[in-house]
Amino acid sequence: MKYLQAILLAEGFFKGAPLGNFLSLTEIAVRHFQGTHIGEDGEFLKADGEVGPKTWWALHNPHGSPQRNYLPTDAPAVTTGKRARFLKFLYDLHATGVREIPDGSNYGDGVTAIVNACGFKYGIYWCLAVQSFAWQKTFGEKPMGAMHVGCATFWNEAVKRGLAHPKKGYTPIPGDIAIYSYTGGLNSSGRLAGTGHAAAVARVSGDGKQFNALEGNVGNRFKHSVRNTSESTLVGFVNLFADQDHPPKFERGITAAPVIALSLADSR
Repeated sequence: MKYLQAILLAEGFFKGAPLGNFLSLTEIAVRHFQGTHIGEDGEFLKADGEVGPKTWWALHNPHGSPQRNYLPTDAPAVTTGKRARFLKFLYDLHATGVREIPDGSNYGDGVTAIVNACGFKYGIYWCLAVQSFAWQKTFGEKPMGAMHVGCATFWNEAVKRGLAHPKKGYTPIPGDIAIYSYTGGLNSSGRLAGTGHAAAVARVSGDGKQFNALEGNVGNRFKHSVRNTSESTLVGFVNLFADQDHPPKFERGITAAPVIALSLADSR
């Protein structure tokens, strides 16, 4: 157990001392790690807090080539308006190769500028910070009046403004922000508490069951990925554009990852 905690600590997920006891802090750290890492099959791990063979593989391969899916950069699904501008900034940011240096530090390289822009020097989870950064850079204003870095605070503010949409019955639109929870999901009033994750929706499948995401703090970098709307930790989407009643037309279909054969050296 100390070994597990030591890995989670090195990767920036565990905040306690590695004492070898599997309590709530460790379980949340495991869920958070699982929700932001892929297994050997290239699929995101099931964020259930259980450390099985797939999770162990990811723990031993938490960044670098094994965590890449080599998704090509596609054209934005929305071609005009504010959503197109927001997505273009995110795609361009992805092309710069933003990543943590050193791995697990939540700092370094392009991450530093993102974290600093949100008023922090280092060490924060930056998945939502990158979305705040992109919004400010694109539109010259802070999303909902603040440089949000906490997913629960962001979601709860969106609830107050009528911009938060639980995933059931809502089809995401490219440019929306997907919100995940690793500490219990929505309460009876539709609000969140605790640790979560944020990802911008880039493209949506024809049946609405999958979407491409542009998301920070995944495999220690800013990643272009494939997500399933069925993920149990996905609570819903924030529509900062407030156009859900008259959504823009957008091209359906996601960008799929090619099959890449990793070498033995890559998998270590």
